[in-house]
Amino acid sequence: MNTAYPLIPVSVITILAYFTTLLFSRWGIFSRNSHRKFWNVLLLVTFLVSGLLGLLSVVKVNYKLQIPIYDTLMQWHVAFGIGMVFISFFHLSWHLKYYLTFQKHTTSANNKSSELQAKNPKKIRYLLILLGMTAIISQVVFIREFISVLSGNELILGIVMASWMLLTGWGALTGRNGNFSKLTFNRGVLMLTVLAIMPAILIGMLYWFKNMLFPPGTTVSLGMSVAASFLLLFPVCFLSGYLFTAFSTLYSESKNQNQTGKAYALESLGSLIGGIIFSLVLGRFFNSFQIFGITTTAIL
Repeated sequence: MNTAYPLIPVSVITILAYFTTLLFSRWGIFSRNSHRKFWNVLLLVTFLVSGLLGLLSVVKVNYKLQIPIYDTLMQWHVAFGIGMVFISFFHLSWHLKYYLTFQKHTTSANNKSSELQAKNPKKIRYLLILLGMTAIISQVVFIREFISVLSGNELILGIVMASWMLLTGWGALTGRNGNFSKLTFNRGVLMLTVLAIMPAILIGMLYWFKNMLFPPGTTVSLGMSVAASFLLLFPVCFLSGYLFTAFSTLYSESKNQNQTGKAYALESLGSLIGGIIFSLVLGRFFNSFQIFGITTTAIL
């Protein structure tokens, strides 16, 4: 077998995915236990797949069996093994003290009072408008780049739009049970800044993986297009959906009544403003990376 093993793609995807979920857990989008449980499940899955395929290789060699898709299975064996190694390092970092010392330490509870510091309606309206602007600009640029990189048509457009809506809805649904007591105005601006920066990184990865995994002249399969759209859109769409729920909840609390409709109107106003700016200026004179740089600067 002369095909190179996917060391760099699997490593980069695993590391970026871990730090994305870690960042989300630090922001309270989901709990630290959920973050660790997710990666523990992935550790189990990668171990089972890699181990079972390794066992299959032993059986093939020992009993001289002919397996038609053996080379493909070995590619999966190595890919899952690479992922398992990195996830094992993550797991080790959680329990490093356990391996370094046998002395028990008592942990003192953190009794910091949680304050709801983002109840200023004007500031929350500002965040909602910025969220709408950032989301619509990211969406349009993503669609343009996916169609360009994946040599796409209406089908690719449909996949990207479906992925965008599903992942955004997932983030908004997750936000229903969120605790926003520590969501200050400064943290909201920080999260929007990250939301504006992430698309540039993800689009760079899209070009990189396209050149690495698919030589010039080859066509990306439908399955790979779906997988790429879900993996690369997840950080942006999930976070934007969660932030809409967070900001609309805080806006309702600031008014002591349900203001979800008005929050949606403010977010839509931001989308309208972002769409006009993109159509008249950004989309005409700047490339994708420059657009995200300008968006990030505007938020800061």
